[in-house]
Amino acid sequence: MKAVISLLFLGLLFLHGEALQCYKGSCTGRPTCSLPVEICTGDQDQCVRRYGIRTPKGISANHRGDLTWTTQGCATKANCLELKTIKHYSRCCSGDLCNSPKEM
Repeated sequence: MKAVISLLFLGLLFLHGEALQCYKGSCTGRPTCSLPVEICTGDQDQCVRRYGIRTPKGISANHRGDLTWTTQGCATKANCLELKTIKHYSRCCSGDLCNSPKEM
C-alpha cells in the first residue's frame, strides 16, 4: 500500500513538473519588478503580459513613452486571441517564464 501511495505521489510530482510556469502579478510605473511564479492549470497553455505606455497623447502601444503598468500571468490560447481582437496591448508566449519584461 505504501508503494502505491509513493508511486501516486511521484506521478503527481512529474505532472506538476510538466506544467507551464509564468510570472504573475503587476508592476506600476517601472518596466521591471520582482514577481512570483505561478503554475498554469487546465487549458492555460500561454503566458501573457499586458502593458500600457503613457505618451503625450495618452496610452499607446508603441514603445515611445513611459511604461505605466504591466500585468503578467497564465492564459489560454483563446484568451490571447481575444486580446489581439480587441487590440489590447499584450503579448503571449508558450515557454516557461517567457512573460518576463526582459524577454518580451
